[in-house]
Amino acid sequence: MAKPIPPIPPDVAEALAQGHLLEAVKRLRATMPMGLGEAKSIIEWHLRHNKLGQVPPASKPSPRPAAVGMAARPQVHHHPTVHSPARPGLSPGEVARTTGGGMSIVVLLAVAVLLVAYFLQ
Repeated sequence: MAKPIPPIPPDVAEALAQGHLLEAVKRLRATMPMGLGEAKSIIEWHLRHNKLGQVPPASKPSPRPAAVGMAARPQVHHHPTVHSPARPGLSPGEVARTTGGGMSIVVLLAVAVLLVAYFLQ
């Protein structure tokens, strides 16, 4: 059997009527001990069934008349930019390997020569 939906306090209904959903959830949790998810589902249930949170017709803004002589703004469609890799054949996010390993070989050989010279003395 489903748990019955409790009635909401008047201050919560007032916040919903003004369209402040987050404030309504906060007020509901302050008056009743419940979790965030439960309070949110109660608020959503009341919005669906009681038609709270809708702006009354008298306070809806009237549509602005179209300005005479003004051209409509062109629609700008933003497409995600696809970045091509620095080198062909790399997967997205793959970093190219460097070929600068020659210097490390020279340093290792120099250290080896110095160690051999030190121990042969």
